Amino acid sequence: MKPFDKLSSEENKELLKFPAFISLLAANNDGTLDDVQKKSAIKSRIPKPSPVIRCLMNFTGRQIKSLKVI
Repeated sequence: MKPFDKLSSEENKELLKFPAFISLLAANNDGTLDDVQKKSAIKSRIPKPSPVIRCLMNFTGRQIKSLKVI
């Protein structure tokens, strides 16, 4: 997206933290925040590889193993 092209790498890193901040704010709407809510907010920040990437990684791993056999 063009508005984000001019951001520095430090600004990009800070921007990636916003989903966790939003999750913490939403979890704290009743004035309490427990460990489960904290862990959930942190977990939501960790990106999960897409199924295509996982499939490609598995395929590549099998190819490397087969080359070692030869």
